[in-house]
Amino acid sequence: MPSPTQTFKIATALAGLSSGKITAQTQIEDTGIMYLGSFSFANWYFTEYGRKEGMVDIIKALQRSNDIFFYRVGQMVGEKVLGETAVKIGMGKKLGIDLPGEEGGLIPDNAWKEENIGESWYPGDSLHMAIGQGFVLATPLQILTATAFVADDGNLIQPHLVTKITQPGSTDAIVKQFRFERVVKDIFSKEEVGLVKQGLSTVPKDGGTAWPFFGFSIPTAGKTGTAEFGDPKNRTHAWYTSYAPADNPQIALTVLVEAGGEGSNTSAPIAKDIYTWYFNTDKGNIKSLDNYAIATESAKTLGE
Repeated sequence: MPSPTQTFKIATALAGLSSGKITAQTQIEDTGIMYLGSFSFANWYFTEYGRKEGMVDIIKALQRSNDIFFYRVGQMVGEKVLGETAVKIGMGKKLGIDLPGEEGGLIPDNAWKEENIGESWYPGDSLHMAIGQGFVLATPLQILTATAFVADDGNLIQPHLVTKITQPGSTDAIVKQFRFERVVKDIFSKEEVGLVKQGLSTVPKDGGTAWPFFGFSIPTAGKTGTAEFGDPKNRTHAWYTSYAPADNPQIALTVLVEAGGEGSNTSAPIAKDIYTWYFNTDKGNIKSLDNYAIATESAKTLGE
């Protein structure tokens, strides 16, 4: 099971806003690198390009996936609030999907670390957790549920695989009907969720990290993610979680390509093709999923 990496910043943003540690007006300076004792924590943009992004608010932090901003928020709120917020929006627990063998993911805390690692929780652990790395683990369904939570203005929706089961050969003889219920409602204010929605809506626009969506005909919202997993070949898992249309959501989707590279390069184009098919904007140019096949030596089965 992979770490959710930058897609977890949805939870970190809500944790900061709901705790009152940050507001829409809060600005944090992107220093490129921040230090905690003898340890350093860098922003991805500084690591790759040697550049800083000045003063950053919550909207820009989500748009640019600014690690320094979220490190600081993680430092402000701590592991307890980060974990509680993540669980509220669908992570760290089984969601009751209609299949056996569901995994619950992992939202760690001090007690978990002491029991499983034999160490206390360090301040740096909260920084790693704030950007979805370290010990945090999540399934694509959990990230999708968290994304749908934001899309539906702060309501947690019970996921199901299908809307109904019918008798063979009939669409009318219903054996079982499934309702997509809002099982948790209004646990964050409309303003808090609204700020996260606003930030996610800038990710697929000019200046955001989801560059394959620049100029796309349907307004979307999303979050890219690139997860390290200790691979000897330095491969990474590629995440993209999103919903559309951004101003009136009808569909949410999460794409994870294990060992697939960067989320913006690999998973976002797949999401774009799915949206193109769903909204029938250019059906004739949909690529075969075979075009997205990762080399055999890199391919892995989800859940391994």
